[in-house]
Amino acid sequence: AWPDVEALSKGIIDYHLPWSTRQLSPDWPARMHDHLMPTSESVIFLARGEDGQAAGFLTGFLLPAGIFETAGALIENIFITDEARGR
Repeated sequence: AWPDVEALSKGIIDYHLPWSTRQLSPDWPARMHDHLMPTSESVIFLARGEDGQAAGFLTGFLLPAGIFETAGALIENIFITDEARGR
Protein backbone atom coordinates (compact mmCIF):
# COMPACT_ATOMS: atom_id res chain seq x y z
CA ALA A 1 0.00 0.00 0.00
CA TRP A 2 3.04 2.31 0.18
CA PRO A 3 2.55 3.72 -3.38
CA ASP A 4 -0.92 4.91 -2.32
CA VAL A 5 0.38 6.40 0.94
CA GLU A 6 3.25 8.07 -0.93
CA ALA A 7 0.82 9.70 -3.38
CA LEU A 8 -1.42 10.84 -0.52
CA SER A 9 1.55 12.20 1.43
CA LYS A 10 2.48 14.26 -1.64
CA GLY A 11 -1.12 15.50 -1.54
CA ILE A 12 -0.76 16.77 2.03
CA ILE A 13 2.53 18.46 1.09
CA ASP A 14 0.94 20.12 -1.96
CA TYR A 15 -2.04 21.21 0.15
CA HIS A 16 0.28 23.12 2.51
CA LEU A 17 2.52 24.67 -0.18
CA PRO A 18 0.65 28.01 -0.24
CA TRP A 19 1.65 28.54 3.40
CA SER A 20 5.23 27.29 3.19
CA THR A 21 8.35 28.42 1.35
CA ARG A 22 10.32 25.32 2.26
CA GLN A 23 11.54 23.08 -0.56
CA LEU A 24 11.27 19.29 -0.56
CA SER A 25 14.53 17.40 -0.48
CA PRO A 26 15.18 15.27 -3.57
CA ASP A 27 14.91 12.11 -1.45
CA TRP A 28 11.64 13.15 0.22
CA PRO A 29 9.79 9.90 -0.67
CA ALA A 30 12.37 7.80 1.22
CA ARG A 31 12.32 10.21 4.16
CA MET A 32 8.52 10.22 4.22
CA HIS A 33 8.51 6.42 4.07
CA ASP A 34 10.82 6.22 7.08
CA HIS A 35 8.75 8.82 8.95
CA LEU A 36 5.33 7.28 8.27
CA MET A 37 6.05 3.58 8.57
CA PRO A 38 4.43 2.20 11.70
CA THR A 39 6.47 1.14 14.69
CA SER A 40 5.44 -0.67 17.84
CA GLU A 41 4.15 2.68 19.15
CA SER A 42 2.59 4.09 15.99
CA VAL A 43 -0.18 3.26 13.53
CA ILE A 44 -1.12 4.14 9.97
CA PHE A 45 -4.55 3.70 8.41
CA LEU A 46 -5.28 3.89 4.69
CA ALA A 47 -8.83 4.68 3.61
CA ARG A 48 -10.18 3.56 0.25
CA GLY A 49 -13.32 4.64 -1.55
CA GLU A 50 -15.96 2.25 -2.84
CA ASP A 51 -14.03 2.13 -6.11
CA GLY A 52 -10.93 0.84 -4.29
CA GLN A 53 -8.93 4.02 -4.87
CA ALA A 54 -6.90 5.45 -1.98
CA ALA A 55 -8.92 8.29 -0.46
CA GLY A 56 -6.93 9.26 2.62
CA PHE A 57 -4.63 8.26 5.41
CA LEU A 58 -4.12 8.83 9.11
CA THR A 59 -0.99 8.35 11.18
CA GLY A 60 -0.72 8.50 14.92
CA PHE A 61 0.34 6.92 18.16
CA LEU A 62 -1.40 4.61 20.58
CA LEU A 63 -1.15 5.90 24.14
CA PRO A 64 -1.11 3.58 27.14
CA ALA A 65 -3.74 4.01 29.80
CA GLY A 66 -1.25 5.58 32.19
CA ILE A 67 -3.24 7.45 34.86
CA PHE A 68 -6.50 6.93 32.95
CA GLU A 69 -8.72 3.86 32.97
CA THR A 70 -8.50 3.44 29.19
CA ALA A 71 -5.82 3.88 26.56
CA GLY A 72 -6.01 6.66 23.98
CA ALA A 73 -4.55 7.78 20.69
CA LEU A 74 -2.85 10.84 19.24
CA ILE A 75 -3.34 11.78 15.57
CA GLU A 76 -0.15 13.05 13.93
CA ASN A 77 -1.18 13.38 10.26
CA ILE A 78 -4.46 13.12 8.43
CA PHE A 79 -5.23 13.74 4.78
CA ILE A 80 -8.31 13.16 2.64
CA THR A 81 -8.35 13.77 -1.11
CA ASP A 82 -10.53 16.58 -2.41
CA GLU A 83 -12.78 14.03 -4.10
CA ALA A 84 -13.37 12.10 -0.88
CA ARG A 85 -13.96 15.03 1.47
CA GLY A 86 -17.45 15.15 2.85
CA ARG A 87 -18.21 11.52 2.02
